Amino acid sequence: MPTPQFFESCAPRFWPYRWHLGASTFLAAGTLYAIMFVIGKLGVFGEPWVKPLFLALASIIIWLWGLTLLGVWFHPQRGTARSSRPWFISVSQRFQVFFRWYASVFLTLWFLVPVLIAILSLARVAA
Repeated sequence: MPTPQFFESCAPRFWPYRWHLGASTFLAAGTLYAIMFVIGKLGVFGEPWVKPLFLALASIIIWLWGLTLLGVWFHPQRGTARSSRPWFISVSQRFQVFFRWYASVFLTLWFLVPVLIAILSLARVAA
């Protein structure tokens, strides 16, 4: 299980690109919406390539947003969930520790769930 310290060590790599990652997330979501709109108009929802395409684009969106959150939350000097002087200064140290651990568990699940869904979907198709 990744710890808050693990995410804090990864966050500086993503901090400079946080706006690019966020914009890319919304661009990918708009692309997914447009593709699904076209697929709906063409009436090919039953085609075997639609579900993998949707899962791939949705996974990209989820991972982009997760990397954005990782950089924004856990940057050691500027992140909102950093260990030294976070944005919630007035709360107790115990709550700060709880929030950091909650955020790290959340991000871990955020990154793992699309992978598990893709594996289960591919296993179902292969069966």
